[in-house]
Amino acid sequence: MIAGLYRRYAPELVRYIRKYTEDQAAAEDIVQETFVRGMEHGSQLEMLEESQRRAWLYRTAKNICIDRARRVQAEPPWEEKPFRTMT
Repeated sequence: MIAGLYRRYAPELVRYIRKYTEDQAAAEDIVQETFVRGMEHGSQLEMLEESQRRAWLYRTAKNICIDRARRVQAEPPWEEKPFRTMT
């Protein structure tokens, strides 16, 4: 089932996420992670109708994208601090 969903929706999901990331490689990584999560929730996805599966994929991909953006924002910037010697 996941392979079929991947064939049908991966290209359009990459285009959708690329609008948020503006980075093809990052969009592809997010979509890959989306389908990994889909494999982890396969039994849940099997109970859904096709349109619901598609919505789940889009929502999951967008949430992963948001989580990554938050993580990047939360990282403190690296500041060069002078090395102090103990004297």
